[in-house]
Amino acid sequence: QGFKHCAENADRLFKAGETLAKKEDYALGNSLLILASEEATKAIFLYYKYQWNGTLMEVQSLFTKHITRHNFAKEYYHFFHFQLITLMGQIAEHNKIAFTEEYFTELEKTEYAEAQTSRLVIEVFATQYDRLSKFNPDKPSNRKTLVKWFNKANERKERGFYVDHRKPNWITPSVITEEDYRQSHFITWNLVQLTLMLNTTGAKMKSDMDSFALTFVLHKIVN
Repeated sequence: QGFKHCAENADRLFKAGETLAKKEDYALGNSLLILASEEATKAIFLYYKYQWNGTLMEVQSLFTKHITRHNFAKEYYHFFHFQLITLMGQIAEHNKIAFTEEYFTELEKTEYAEAQTSRLVIEVFATQYDRLSKFNPDKPSNRKTLVKWFNKANERKERGFYVDHRKPNWITPSVITEEDYRQSHFITWNLVQLTLMLNTTGAKMKSDMDSFALTFVLHKIVN
């Protein structure tokens, strides 16, 4: 239950951050993305702690200390990333078999709009999968970027909310740039997407990780 609550809230915060960024409020949008990553981290932790009850970390610390959430995600980001790649890869392979050109040709005869929408959704999903597959979180330069981002995550999150004064200068949320937001979007999207897939694919607790390749949730996943 806690996993589902945290996963849904992570998705809510992430979408709110995207909405603000569309209005060019990158500072507040960035803060909400970081909050989304924290909620996603809590969800992922609860999911795997339930599956593998030998996990040593206390649950409560993730709910009371932001630094614990950031450190946990930083330490295991590569694992989360490859779990996401595995799940998306299973769906991508299933799509190649189930959604052929012949399938869409037949569907267009009776449900043209539905066929076009489904084709677009699957193409977007394939693009996302290809982009993630090319990213290696264990590559030294990428690892350095991830460590730096998580180490500064809480400071950047607060920067989007508050005006600060450090003699003789005023520091406003506007110091967070569009580039900062774009970087946060990629890093946090991976975490939120994993929780979304685990939640919306009907994944059952203590089930085999290889059983999640379900296509009926594609539209929700890519949106």
